[in-house]
Amino acid sequence: MVVSKITSFLLEDHFNTARPNYPKFTALRQPLTFGPQGNFDTHIKQAKQKIANPNQSISNGEAILHGLGLLHEGRLSIDHSIYARTIKDLLEQKGPNQVINRDEILECFWEATHSYRSKDYQIEADFEYLVLAAMVALGYIEIDVSGKIINAANIGEIVNCTKEDYYCFNCVRRPRGVDHAAMRELSLGISGVDLSAQIPDIESGALSRLLSDARQVAEKCARALHDISDGIQFQGIELISQSAAITLRTHLDRMKGIADRVASFNTVPKLKNFPFNADQIRETFSHLVDLDVIKNAQAIVNEFSPIISYLKQARQYIYDNAFVAEIDAAIREFEGLSPDETSKIAASRQRMTALKERYADWYIQEYKKNHITNIQEADRQRLLNSQKLAALKLATQSNYVAIEPKLAPWLVDIKMLRPAETITKTLMMATPYKDFNPREFKDKTLPNLDDLKTQLDDIFNFADAQYHLILTDANLMKNVDALNASQVQFLKEFKVKQITEQNFPLVIQIIQKLTHGINRISIKRDELFTLFNRPLTPDEIIEEFKNLVNGKLAGIDRSNARISLD
Repeated sequence: MVVSKITSFLLEDHFNTARPNYPKFTALRQPLTFGPQGNFDTHIKQAKQKIANPNQSISNGEAILHGLGLLHEGRLSIDHSIYARTIKDLLEQKGPNQVINRDEILECFWEATHSYRSKDYQIEADFEYLVLAAMVALGYIEIDVSGKIINAANIGEIVNCTKEDYYCFNCVRRPRGVDHAAMRELSLGISGVDLSAQIPDIESGALSRLLSDARQVAEKCARALHDISDGIQFQGIELISQSAAITLRTHLDRMKGIADRVASFNTVPKLKNFPFNADQIRETFSHLVDLDVIKNAQAIVNEFSPIISYLKQARQYIYDNAFVAEIDAAIREFEGLSPDETSKIAASRQRMTALKERYADWYIQEYKKNHITNIQEADRQRLLNSQKLAALKLATQSNYVAIEPKLAPWLVDIKMLRPAETITKTLMMATPYKDFNPREFKDKTLPNLDDLKTQLDDIFNFADAQYHLILTDANLMKNVDALNASQVQFLKEFKVKQITEQNFPLVIQIIQKLTHGINRISIKRDELFTLFNRPLTPDEIIEEFKNLVNGKLAGIDRSNARISLD
């Protein structure tokens, strides 16, 4: 053992120089050893087991295949194997129905021990057989061993083949019937799993699955082609540029083309004439990731579009300029990102979502502050339906007493009081507006219902007192003979009553009869504003007003004149 290790160390550089393309099994934990007590044959068998069962974890077998370039990213592959490339090149040199004989692959190195090596890189027949077996499993070739055909469908038989089979096989050739290599790449590309061994067996359902998955891939490609017709731009971010979209459309067109064609090859005999080879299919479906690129870009649009739209609408109702500035800054920050800045996009999403939640809480607070409860609404309705308000509304239609200037502001105030509807955080996260604009209520305080009730009483008492004064005017009473008996009786009783919605029409009729021949003089508010549009002394004010009244009464019998402010 010691001599062997010393010899290996001394001859290693010479061997590497003489055989530069000999496989290096760096992933093995222990070096390969030969002979009855060695591990060589065991490792070769484990490599065959890995080929036959690619989903099984077999570390030593994987290390051997890795050294031969037959394992890439955990999957069987010949793309990185110089040894498999030799076989592929030989196949391409042959005609459609020609084979590669054993003697074109192997040569005898030492006849006495039946030692054979490959003609290209002088690797042992054991290793070369693993190369051929991997190509069989992947559907590239079949091996004729004394008339028995080893193909992708029965690849499991290589596990128990004898050492003599490594150098006693007759030939290798392209698979007859369905191209297993093409079907492997097609099923991996479309279904994500290798169905090549099951597809020829119609009972397995593999072909039906492939056809169904192909339709889905074609539909995905069609949707993606529509989504990137002019690239994908959003809020100033070029998620997919127009030039990139051209390349993506080329890839998607090819994928869709193959996926669409699969539907025409819906039987095993038809699949024998599938027009695409393994390399073409593999290259085409290597761009499946493009679907994810487009999906992710569209996901950004679908996710951020409603958030940004929400915030842009919400800012219209916010009177806090600092809050508005935060929203604008968050949107600007997002617009400055590139689509591959995933961590910054995630941070932007978190920031805008927090602003959205903050707005919803703020809006609910403002809403409740500027609305009344159901109990308060009941009190408000009682005021609106009161007899006093009904009488006052009728009184505003009369010109005898100026009620409108007092009642109009009161009506505005009571209309400001609106009952609150049920408003939740969930509702406000869905829409930023609920029939209420907080900006319109900035710096405003809701009127107090008790104050409104007192104000209504004051306005009513004022109106009632004025109409009582009119109906007790000595000059007007001189015309009492113009009233009928019932009106005279009402006038006597009205002294201890108030105006109501029911009696007010009669009050007006009586006043109209009593004021017959009375000149009603009206002084408008605008006239007073014009008259007193500058600072005046008390005496000046009295004098100016006296002149105004005298001007109004010129040529009129003052005893029959009555002045009112309108």
